[in-house]
Amino acid sequence: MILRELRGSVIAVLVVLIYGTVGYHLVEGWSILDSFWMVFITVTTIGFGEVHPLSDAGRILTLTIIVAGFGVVSYSAGTITRFVAEGGLARELRRRSQEKLMRELYDHFIIVGFGRLGREVAQDLVHANQRVVVIDSEASRVENCEDLGVTAIHGDATHDAVLKMAGISRATGLAVATASNPVNILVTLSARQLATSPERRLTILTRVDEEEAARKAQLAGADGVVSPFGIGGTHMAHRLLRPHSAHFLQLAFARAYGELSMEDVEILDDPDSHGRIGSLRFRERFGVILVAVKKKTGELITAPGPSVEIEQGDVIVVVGRPEQITELVGSLN
Repeated sequence: MILRELRGSVIAVLVVLIYGTVGYHLVEGWSILDSFWMVFITVTTIGFGEVHPLSDAGRILTLTIIVAGFGVVSYSAGTITRFVAEGGLARELRRRSQEKLMRELYDHFIIVGFGRLGREVAQDLVHANQRVVVIDSEASRVENCEDLGVTAIHGDATHDAVLKMAGISRATGLAVATASNPVNILVTLSARQLATSPERRLTILTRVDEEEAARKAQLAGADGVVSPFGIGGTHMAHRLLRPHSAHFLQLAFARAYGELSMEDVEILDDPDSHGRIGSLRFRERFGVILVAVKKKTGELITAPGPSVEIEQGDVIVVVGRPEQITELVGSLN
């Protein structure tokens, strides 16, 4: 609202300057420069005196310029003061800085919805040193993102323009985590249509609370669906039936526990990382335990034996200390 008033103030000032300049030029026959200078010193009340002697018509014109100019200057000064006092200037500078940051973001993660689930996702991603952009329609939640040091956009993610602003075509992953199934499905559909970069495929995980919504989300383009209630129930059952293994997995994924980590490691084109697991000796060289292999064909091999072949494009799932996994990743890059 205030930005519109500021634009209106600028337009009003320009109208007064043009009106006076043209008026003096036509009424008094002055040059454009002399006419503009006369309007300028009149509106700003500098008071250097008349550029040239004025005729009666010129004096009447000057009176109208004084009245109009005083009104415009007073209105503009009030608008600017209110803009600064209400934090509009800071918000505008922050918005411009945010837009510049968005244009430079690549391989980041977008979270739609900063409720309890969205906040947990954001905290885990930040803990993993990933770049995160949050989209939420509630201003209070957007302000809370600053506590995490996360870039946030106040807007409706069902609008394509908001997803584009978040850099959807350059993102690595999207977590759709609002409390509304219809909104989540619509955002999923929009994101899948917008993420058409041939260089990368956007991974989309969508929150759902019903089985029918899960099916629709997958049809809309979700790579996976997440039910907070289903996950919570499964975790409770595991803690009851297999408390020790459940506790181990919880530690492996907990951001507060820094002694153990479970990571996906992609096998690149380094020939030293290709071959049979037995000959690669990941355990002996790095101290990590290889628990699964996701073949580039999509096949998942759990508890792989020493004869399993590792090839370019495969992804291995390893467990170990963070520094051990970092060393392994460094050796493969």
